[in-house]
Amino acid sequence: MTDKIKKLFKQNIILLLVVTLIFFLVFFAIKHAEKNNNHPNKITYDYYEDTTGGLALTDIQMIFSETTVSQNTTGFFMFGNSKSTYWIRIPLKELSPAEREARLFIYNPTVAKAVLYLPVQNGDMTSYEARPSGWFFIGEQQDDHFVYPAFSWDSNTNFNQDAYLELFSPFTQNYTLDLLPQQEADQTKQALLSLYGVLFGIFFAVAIHNLFIFLELREAANLYYFFYVLIMAVYQGCLLGIYNVFAPDYAAFFMSNTLLFSLLNMLMAILFFRSFFRTKWLFPTYEKWAKGLLTAVFIGAVFVLIAPSTLVNLYAHSLSLIGGLSILFMAIGAFRKNYSQARFFIVGWLFIIVGVGISFCRNAGWISNNVVSLNIIFLAMALNSLFLSTALVQRVKLLMAEKEVALKNYYEAAELAKSRELAFLQAQIKPHFLYNTLNIIASLCRIDPLKARELLLDLGEYLHHSFDFYPDQQLVPLETELNGVRAFVRIEQARFPNKLRVCYELAEINHLMIPPLILQPLVENAIIHGIRKKGTCGTVMIRTTQENDAIVFAVVDDGIGMTTEQITEALSHEWHKGKGVGLSNIHKRLTALYGQGLTIKSIPEEKTEISFRIGKRESTQ
Repeated sequence: MTDKIKKLFKQNIILLLVVTLIFFLVFFAIKHAEKNNNHPNKITYDYYEDTTGGLALTDIQMIFSETTVSQNTTGFFMFGNSKSTYWIRIPLKELSPAEREARLFIYNPTVAKAVLYLPVQNGDMTSYEARPSGWFFIGEQQDDHFVYPAFSWDSNTNFNQDAYLELFSPFTQNYTLDLLPQQEADQTKQALLSLYGVLFGIFFAVAIHNLFIFLELREAANLYYFFYVLIMAVYQGCLLGIYNVFAPDYAAFFMSNTLLFSLLNMLMAILFFRSFFRTKWLFPTYEKWAKGLLTAVFIGAVFVLIAPSTLVNLYAHSLSLIGGLSILFMAIGAFRKNYSQARFFIVGWLFIIVGVGISFCRNAGWISNNVVSLNIIFLAMALNSLFLSTALVQRVKLLMAEKEVALKNYYEAAELAKSRELAFLQAQIKPHFLYNTLNIIASLCRIDPLKARELLLDLGEYLHHSFDFYPDQQLVPLETELNGVRAFVRIEQARFPNKLRVCYELAEINHLMIPPLILQPLVENAIIHGIRKKGTCGTVMIRTTQENDAIVFAVVDDGIGMTTEQITEALSHEWHKGKGVGLSNIHKRLTALYGQGLTIKSIPEEKTEISFRIGKRESTQ
């Protein structure tokens, strides 16, 4: 063994010993119950194995009368995973008066064919009547309609003759015959059906609870667990013969697909484990392990189609045992890596492993069918579902706590983003712009104090508009935006006399609203990067027009224009060194608000037009 395997074995040896100890305690408890089983009349059953499965009653009667057959005095018939049909002769004359009033119970819910051939007295003649049971005979059953075959003796039964019982199951040839008085039989029925009602109620409550959690949180783990519990309930219904009582019309369908439901149950368990522990990201080694188990499940699905049911049954039980142990050990590894919810997996899968182990032994014929061995896997899975549901609840609590932290971080980040965006937009007010503007104002104070005053007010308006970012407003009146534009234009015209003309063509639209700091950066971009670089006098036009249900805003300049590559670059970079706010920033803001951003049309050395559209409903109040 490699050092890694040795280390893994040493880490889990104690748990392995605990699981083994619990398993053998349950195993020997069942064997002890078998050994001390008390049959008052010690009925001796004769039985015969029909390997062909084609013998008729007359053939069997001849075999029993002419050859030496096997005998059984315990009522436990443990033939394991055999493909044969078994015939049991019941000596009716050995029955006591009380037993002749009793019911014959055959403990095997998965039996496909259970036919009681009963000697019935008709006048002076005795003939055998067939009483079929099992899911092969849906609609034709002549038994007491219980989860497993149960027969009552006919009032005309000839107790001086022998009865014959024909049995076959494609899953396990493990039968326990028991004669129960009427009252005890009714109590047994009521107790088992009550138990099944409680356990199935737990399954469906857990399933629906996790479905609602999934619909609320969209957590894949809850969806996988919903299907895991649902398929588990369907699978257990097959193993316990529930459909024979509550859905007899569909019993054949469910029973014939029992092994497929077993594989689906294992598939959902693995998918749930992977999703819960996020093995793909947190436990890559376990991810490989889980993928290996998934491959084994798909191989089993192929076996269902091509292999005998006895072989597939053995494969499915073995895979359940190996898969359960694998999930248990992976959960231990996750717990050791501080994944606290893994402790619920550990406890829950301990029950599963013990239950699957006992079920494996029962199917193999090593222990008998009885109330404990038949229902232990059902009880184990119900407990498992409760523990795993608790793990999911803990996970939801953790997710809610993480959500609160995330929301707190989000709001803090949003505030930080607002402050940074404000700083980013204010960064367009470059020092040399302020320096030159203040120099112009200072020089005008002597020559034209009135003009200096107007220019100082324009600078104040411009700074006020640039610094007042309206952090809680997505839209501002168009006039507010235009005030900032006009202030900037007047300052630029004062800085560069006779170099700039600005025209306004504004449609008359009442209460027009636009995002803040959208037009002003576009006008600045047109003046600084279009007109000024041209070196001659230029014109900028600010235009609004109505087109159907939209308002189109456009800033047009006759500057140096842009190439296609420059347009692409301008819309893909948020910040251009030395160029203030990038067009990409505006483009992204408009796209986020209206689903479409800037449209740039340009002819190099002639003109550039930058426009955007806003729906009327979105631009008016």
